[in-house]
Amino acid sequence: MEYDFRAHLARIKRHLDEGRRILESIHGGSVNTYDVPDATPDLSVTYLDPPLPGDKSVHVQDID
Repeated sequence: MEYDFRAHLARIKRHLDEGRRILESIHGGSVNTYDVPDATPDLSVTYLDPPLPGDKSVHVQDID
């Protein structure tokens, strides 16, 4: 963690941007798992819309 708050906030924003890009790349595609016994992928990442650039908040909802 950076000692300067602005640098720390910039790092957090870069990580959020990278996460959004990953979600965009998965959207509408398919999800596979590694060879892990009884592992099931969370398919919601393929059909839920990824956050848009500039979104101010994310609403998390339980999906069963």
